[in-house]
Amino acid sequence: MSKRKRYTAEEKMKILRDVLEDGKSVSNVAEACGIHPNNILKWRKQLFEGGVQTFQIKRSDISSRAELL
Repeated sequence: MSKRKRYTAEEKMKILRDVLEDGKSVSNVAEACGIHPNNILKWRKQLFEGGVQTFQIKRSDISSRAELL
């Protein structure tokens, strides 16, 4: 029995870049990487859902100055 391949965050981002930036189809990228297309779709969903948090990070040193303006 073979073990499942675990992808690092960097590997997932490289695969998603092929789809999102280079305009390759999900099915073509999945076939080239040897993974199921649903994995790429799941990773894309996680990226977009988690992306909101990136823009919501608050730094106390900046937030307090912004409130004064």
